[in-house]
Amino acid sequence: MNIKYKPIALYILENYIDDIMTESGFKRRSNALVYSRTIGTTKQKLEMVCYSHPPYYAGSLLHIYPYMSVYFPEINKTAENMISNEETMTIQQTIRQPIQAKAFGTTPWILMTDAKEEVDAVAEKIRIYMKQYTIPLLDDLKTIDGYIDKYERQEGNKTISLSPEYWFYVASAYAIKGEYAKGLEVLDNRFKGPAIRKYHARAFEYLKMKLGEI
Repeated sequence: MNIKYKPIALYILENYIDDIMTESGFKRRSNALVYSRTIGTTKQKLEMVCYSHPPYYAGSLLHIYPYMSVYFPEINKTAENMISNEETMTIQQTIRQPIQAKAFGTTPWILMTDAKEEVDAVAEKIRIYMKQYTIPLLDDLKTIDGYIDKYERQEGNKTISLSPEYWFYVASAYAIKGEYAKGLEVLDNRFKGPAIRKYHARAFEYLKMKLGEI
């Protein structure tokens, strides 16, 4: 984002978003575009990402594209032990996605001008969306149990972007709870072909060793 448009983003946060995020326990430093909160060991962030003059919206001034992230350090550490791609797993985020990644019939938040009326209208849409969807989702993801519940109720594919690591993170969550059979079932259901199972053999072996099968 061009720095000259940062005041627009700050205006939206200060006048439309700060209060609802503060009520939910999030904090934002002065002049920053990131909210954060910690619940136990879980760390959550919401970042007000903005793209100035995006080429995919001709003539537009700003595309407001907030990102959310959730970090369960125990899940990432277990996944690091489970698979070979340790560099990926040591990134301090378990989930990172645009808050509209799984949109609920919404349209992109685009500003064509910096007119106050237009900014206010878009800001109000963001506020409503966050109250209805984003904050409840983050509340559901305060704990590893909540993360597992999203998977078991098959809500993950509706509200969480399925990264390549997602299935290992879910299996790791089960492993942390001592439910190794369920973790193995996650991988069994996802990786069925012999080639892909061989590629991820380390993960299967990890859970089977925990179960005493090998």
